[in-house]
Amino acid sequence: MSNTQKEFTIMKYTALFNSRTLMALTLGVLLIGTTACKDDDTPDEGPVTEPVTVEPTFTATVKSVENGLNPDWSPVYNVGVYMIGHGETFAAQNVVEGCDNVAYTVSTDGILTPKEPDRKIAMPAEGSFDFVAYYPWKQGAESDDEDRINGDLYPVDLSQQDYLPGIDLLWCRASKGYTAAQPAVALEFSHVLAQLRLQIVKGAGISESDLDGISLMIKNVYRTAYFSLRDGTLTYTGQPGDLLLEGASTDNTFTTIMLPSTEVPQSDRQATIVVPALSKSFTWDIPADYELVAGKCTVSRIEVDRDGIRVLSNEIVDWTGGEGLPDYEGDFSAGLALPNSYIVRPGQTVEIPVAKAYAVWNTNTLLQSSGISIPKELKPMIVWQDYYYEAPNYNDKTMIVSNEELRLVGSGEEAKIVVTVPAEKQTGGQTLPLKGNIVVGLSDMSGKFYWSWHLWVVDYDPAQPENQYVSNGVTFMSRNLGDLTGGAVDGYSAPCLYQWGRKDPLAGNNWSEYPWMAGYVYDGVGKTSTSSMPSTCSTDATANMVSSIQSPLKGLKDVYGAPNYRYTYDWLSDVPGLASDRWCNEDGTKSPFDPCPEGWRVPVSGIDAQSPWNDVTMSSWEHGLRTDNAYYQAVGYFSGSMMADYDSHGYYWSATMDPSTGQAYGFDFTQTAIKPSALIRAYYACPVRCVKE
Repeated sequence: MSNTQKEFTIMKYTALFNSRTLMALTLGVLLIGTTACKDDDTPDEGPVTEPVTVEPTFTATVKSVENGLNPDWSPVYNVGVYMIGHGETFAAQNVVEGCDNVAYTVSTDGILTPKEPDRKIAMPAEGSFDFVAYYPWKQGAESDDEDRINGDLYPVDLSQQDYLPGIDLLWCRASKGYTAAQPAVALEFSHVLAQLRLQIVKGAGISESDLDGISLMIKNVYRTAYFSLRDGTLTYTGQPGDLLLEGASTDNTFTTIMLPSTEVPQSDRQATIVVPALSKSFTWDIPADYELVAGKCTVSRIEVDRDGIRVLSNEIVDWTGGEGLPDYEGDFSAGLALPNSYIVRPGQTVEIPVAKAYAVWNTNTLLQSSGISIPKELKPMIVWQDYYYEAPNYNDKTMIVSNEELRLVGSGEEAKIVVTVPAEKQTGGQTLPLKGNIVVGLSDMSGKFYWSWHLWVVDYDPAQPENQYVSNGVTFMSRNLGDLTGGAVDGYSAPCLYQWGRKDPLAGNNWSEYPWMAGYVYDGVGKTSTSSMPSTCSTDATANMVSSIQSPLKGLKDVYGAPNYRYTYDWLSDVPGLASDRWCNEDGTKSPFDPCPEGWRVPVSGIDAQSPWNDVTMSSWEHGLRTDNAYYQAVGYFSGSMMADYDSHGYYWSATMDPSTGQAYGFDFTQTAIKPSALIRAYYACPVRCVKE
């Protein structure tokens, strides 16, 4: 993070009503002898005709806070109120005279009372007015206090965390245009800052008493800023530093208030846990994308044992704890068993349970170690789509016109993405049947994906006997996953290619004129894209696993540059065979990353007779291999920006990895050779032919 000031707009959240806030108040209309908002002890200058003014009644609501943070309202602090003309910008010249930064005490049920009886706001009988309010109150520019408000800039200093209500900044603007006839003003406050709760739990080999006296240091975070009362923005000031947190709650939870990081991610942040009973300290490198959201609470559970720490979960919830992510302490088996792809007929509506995403993120070891969790606010988005018909129109590949046609029904892990695929398509003056491939994702509000599903839009039912064949005792589909024709190579026979162990298809070849090119596809906003792979790679398996999910249209390069300076032929890690269960669980069952639809899976394989292709023999060659009961297209593979070995070589994945090489077993053939137990580099993108479970 540079020393440059960082400014970003704070997200505004509609405040929740405190259950004890009075919902109705008696409006006190007071006649005040002043033209606007002046002190009651103004010297008597003789008989004058004074206009009638009205004292507004204020009620304050705010998201209630648990864990001892600002329970209702602290009696130690006050609310500051400004009155300006309706619709005017908050600026000194627009503040009604004498009605700037007026201090009000606030009761536990949200009733505001002037702190000083002779210093209060009064509304003229004519005109309409808005109000800007904040909490806790500070002196204005007229004060010599270094911690005063300067113009519209409120100083924020979070370096001292001993009494959190004193730094829990709240802000609101009431802009309804209040009048003397309607003087009841509802101040609905939002939290400006972010709440962080870190719960430390004991791991194996230690007792609860070993966690007695623990302390926590959060390092390299910004602690000071200016908040604009005018437009609700924060500007970081000073240098990143440390926050020392002591005195955890009885369940070893540390709670703190911090500057939000949603618009300005902070790198190099760390959390160091000191455990006196073990005479040890442990440090967690906080990921750069670990979010602290204004008005929200980020909750992390960290397990400590004698050897180190492990992040068990992260979630973003309401400041109150509210309706954030559910507690995942139950059985994940149902979610893990849900498919990653669906066969959808033209005109059909499909409902996709998102429980799969929550289950995997909360059980996969690599994803858990990332410190990332699925946020509360999500939306469905089209990752890519490719419409096919016999005379392709390369400028019209959409089946679903926009993301607005997708619906997210329900919330949390109970939600479903609802997609209706049209029965036909109007294009080029023709009404044409629909078929193609769509990848639909679950993303946060910024467009970052947390899971995605493949919709294979085709009038094809693999459950029918005529759409199956048997090889070495294994029942196969008669066509590749995502194949739209099932025939010989025609430019559209390889629209879906898979890197070994990934659930999402990359967009393969989809035009016959340029068979060596990866296909161009459309997203949900009319933008074209194509599969690609970066020229460099990471050796961090956790980062690569996260990228494989959050960048579903992008390939990942084979890892190189490890300490031994060797290629592993795998996109995940420099450790050969790491996570070899990506497509096949240790017990031999279908894995959570398997790309095949329900009832089908990637075939298990091995050497010679263990291969489901062991008895394959060639009957003829027609842009691929024909047997007596099957046809395999020779679509080659994708490993960068081009297709390789197209129309001359076939590669088909199995679910089985050779852990010693970082390669996976597969089916490899040309016109002159058949290899039923070939080893194929795991970062290659090749077709998948599913088999019956």
